[in-house]
Amino acid sequence: MAWRRRSRALSVMKAAGLVLAVSVPLAAYGPDVPVEEVWGVVRRAGRYHVAGSFEELPLARLRESDAVFFANGDVLSGRVLKIDEDVVHFEAKMVEGTVKIPFESLKRLELQRRLPGEDEGDDEIALVEGGRFRVSIERTEGENLLYRTGSSSDSAREVLPLDRIACVALGGEPQVILQEEFAEGTHVAFVKDQGDWVVDQGLFLRIGSTPHEAKAYANVRQWGRMRYCWTLDTTKRRCGGMYILAADQGASAGDAYQIYLEGNGLVVNKVTKRGRFQSFFCQVTSVKPRARFEVEYNCETGQMGIWLDGRRMANLRDRSPIASGKYVVLRAVGNAAFDDVRVECLGGGGAALSEEEKGKDVVLVRNGDRIFGNVKGISEGEVIVMAEGEGGEVKADRRMVSQIVFGGRTSPAAKGAGIVFWNANRLAGKVRSLGDHAVVVENETVGKLTFDVAWVEEIVFEE
Repeated sequence: MAWRRRSRALSVMKAAGLVLAVSVPLAAYGPDVPVEEVWGVVRRAGRYHVAGSFEELPLARLRESDAVFFANGDVLSGRVLKIDEDVVHFEAKMVEGTVKIPFESLKRLELQRRLPGEDEGDDEIALVEGGRFRVSIERTEGENLLYRTGSSSDSAREVLPLDRIACVALGGEPQVILQEEFAEGTHVAFVKDQGDWVVDQGLFLRIGSTPHEAKAYANVRQWGRMRYCWTLDTTKRRCGGMYILAADQGASAGDAYQIYLEGNGLVVNKVTKRGRFQSFFCQVTSVKPRARFEVEYNCETGQMGIWLDGRRMANLRDRSPIASGKYVVLRAVGNAAFDDVRVECLGGGGAALSEEEKGKDVVLVRNGDRIFGNVKGISEGEVIVMAEGEGGEVKADRRMVSQIVFGGRTSPAAKGAGIVFWNANRLAGKVRSLGDHAVVVENETVGKLTFDVAWVEEIVFEE
């Protein structure tokens, strides 16, 4: 019966011209066994084409064990015991005793994830020479920044000159930049662009009998790591979804990512400024009358995770990511309705700076404000800025500051050998040792640092 239901859903999509030629894996949503066949999906001819810039990543990022990848293509699963100078001590599942593997034989070492998720209380530092890593920032002292590489007070304190730092992201609660629950009689942040919209019984509803799409937009500045949440009511109301990181609020909304439900399909498109769909992803789902979307996107790495009613449906990466956006746009075909729209900035990433702000220190406040001038100091409780013009000295509550970008400095992505952390950050350098739940890496800028191995995803060796 489950297979018949999925077959009927796919037949409907084929009849509508949705299932044609490009290979994209589809999976069932809910308790049913995933569909094993690979189907192709493209949109109708004309405005749409497929460029294939989305890469589908495995949903199960949690490894059951550590793994070593050899330069000759071999792979062993097991457990890393320690790393000495130029040697990995490894216990393989199917090999008796300890295996000693020299660095020159290795391409990559992946470590089992030992933490359930990121700790949003951690800070981040991005270096001018390249690399980004998580720390606990204490304060500035003269021209130096004092921080710890562990969260406990007895972890080693490190000192880093400020002129080596491109930006810092301060830990704390996510910055809520849009919260709309559509209560009747209150102001609605969304402005209609196409079609007529009303607030009705706690829903933001597109009204009218026309089958054409309608859009409503909100001005939301987006950068770094973002989270988007919304509820879509699809009861007899066709389909709908959201454009995120949109460059404009007009008909095309591009550049943007479009995430929506169409029939039984969860669809993701990348849209250009001219309204052309460059990429396409689709999964067959069992849609409830009210579906809750959650989307997380990293503007630096292009990685996107999509959840539907709490179940992770997609894990994608765009190799040419959209770095920032000005609008979020609701899209409805027929009479789709929306509820509880929330947009959060999770911090991290290089903030999108205007030409006026480039070359200056910029302090990003969680309410959306920006202070630019000259950062004089960071302490446990405040950030002190000598604001440009007649602003004078400004003291901002550190808990309200999400990020500080230091003027005239850039942070290229670290390349080559180094260490990769679970938050998609990277620190280039030479791995010196691993043991007792700690990994030591030597970086040109900061010297030797010791990190909790639970933060580490993989170690990349010199090719």
